Amino acid sequence: MKQRGFTLIELILASLIISLIMLSVYGSFRGGIRAWREGGSRVERHQMVQIAIEELSRQLRGAYIAPNNPQIKFVGDVEGMDFVYATATSDRRQPLSDCRQPPQASYDLRLVSYYLTEEEEWQLRKLMRQGSMIPYAEELSSVACSTLSCSSEEVIDSVFALGFRYFGQDGWQESWDSNRDLPQTVQISLILQDEMGSKETFSTMVDVPGGG
Repeated sequence: MKQRGFTLIELILASLIISLIMLSVYGSFRGGIRAWREGGSRVERHQMVQIAIEELSRQLRGAYIAPNNPQIKFVGDVEGMDFVYATATSDRRQPLSDCRQPPQASYDLRLVSYYLTEEEEWQLRKLMRQGSMIPYAEELSSVACSTLSCSSEEVIDSVFALGFRYFGQDGWQESWDSNRDLPQTVQISLILQDEMGSKETFSTMVDVPGGG
């Protein structure tokens, strides 16, 4: 019996079916790669934000003011903060016993400033950090980056919105400016936006020892 071969139409249909299957497999593979990359980017962003918030929280818990020196004070608004904090010189982090008394020799004073870059059209902003150690010889002189050797660094990029709020004896406030009292609690709210336009909100509250 003579065997029948494939016709041209059958070959074209078979090729078309195989092409459709390959396109479907490629689409699924490409979607999986994109999801994997987005997942990795999201995890990396979460880690970056967590590290930044933990560092800021540690600095806030060591906030230091000097009632007899108006240069050393806590200043903050919705989009930035400037304050001095005490940090232990040893690897063992110990809380400052009194935020209004000069730190002992086992502590260093540091000035830190958090601020957003200028807003530009079609561009997200960056959260920046600027700071410097305060030499004890200059502890009672001008405390500002204009007189100290401050270094700047980018903390977080792709910032859609940032909000700081301060809780004191008069309740929640949008700003704080005092060399006599620290806020009891600082609320940090951060909204990031990715390349696809998706937004994610991070929020926490930090209790400040000695605030009130």
